[in-house]
Amino acid sequence: MSIIRNLRWLLVLAPIMGVATIAAAIHGLTLPLVALLFDRWGLEADLVGLNAAAGTCGILLLGPFLPALIVRVGLSRIVAAAIFLATSALAAMAALPDVVAWFLLKALLGLSLSVIWAGAELWINLKVDDAHRGRAFSLFAAGPRDQLVT
Repeated sequence: MSIIRNLRWLLVLAPIMGVATIAAAIHGLTLPLVALLFDRWGLEADLVGLNAAAGTCGILLLGPFLPALIVRVGLSRIVAAAIFLATSALAAMAALPDVVAWFLLKALLGLSLSVIWAGAELWINLKVDDAHRGRAFSLFAAGPRDQLVT
């Protein structure tokens, strides 16, 4: 019984890392794909950098309001909504080969993925006990999530 109790934090961490890894894969794969598509469309290389920055703008706009939103709506609902929005943004990018639309969708995608990452970190704080939290964050920080983004 004590072995299971000692490993419980790993069972809590596994799905959190899974969701964060998928978000990182989406982020890590869209950056080079956007560059390749913009090049194919004959667009300037500067637009690739601006498009990548658009993803950051999304979280900068929502970031100050995210804690209050999580308290009001709930963490699981916010993360579920972010997963839905990220999926929708990716689908819309595939369906709309338009540069202006891609900038807006990239902002929505960046916002959604950042909410997922922030939610994952909050979930670890809430669900992993004090004795194992340091190990959980070490695994989370060294896990595939960060390897896919860099």
